[in-house]
Amino acid sequence: MAQDRAQIRQEIANSRTQLGHTLRQLASVDLKAQAQYRFEELKPVLIARARERAEDLLPAAKERYQELKPVVAERSREKVEELKPVIKQRAMEKVDDLQHRYAGPLVKKLEQLSGQSTRLANSAKSAVLARLEPLSRGELPAPLEPLVKKRVPRLRLPAVKRPSLGLPALKRGR
Repeated sequence: MAQDRAQIRQEIANSRTQLGHTLRQLASVDLKAQAQYRFEELKPVLIARARERAEDLLPAAKERYQELKPVVAERSREKVEELKPVIKQRAMEKVDDLQHRYAGPLVKKLEQLSGQSTRLANSAKSAVLARLEPLSRGELPAPLEPLVKKRVPRLRLPAVKRPSLGLPALKRGR
């Protein structure tokens, strides 16, 4: 019987604990439901108040906007003028960096190529002059000698009359 009493007391304690949990859950569910109901009840009232407040504040806001518009424009112009040198300086730094990175090596490469082209032109000039030097002394290079000895006939082309420019003809020897 002692065990029955202890067991009954334990069951009563468990029932009270479960009942407490249940009441807390019901209260929280009830609070959520009450809050939702209250929100739905107050929603149209809050919207109406907000519209009234907006209608009251809108003319004042428009006036304030018109008052502040030139001030804001002037401040923005000042800020732009203040930032122009900073932006210009940063841009110049970027340009200098790009020139240092890219333009410098390109200029050096162009100078090298210019030097090479000058050397090639001088070399070609020297080679041509070396080939033409015997001709200036009246000597023919070896590949042309058979042609000269063979006497190649010259082509005779018909004379082409030049149109008169309305100037008197110049006579030779007079």
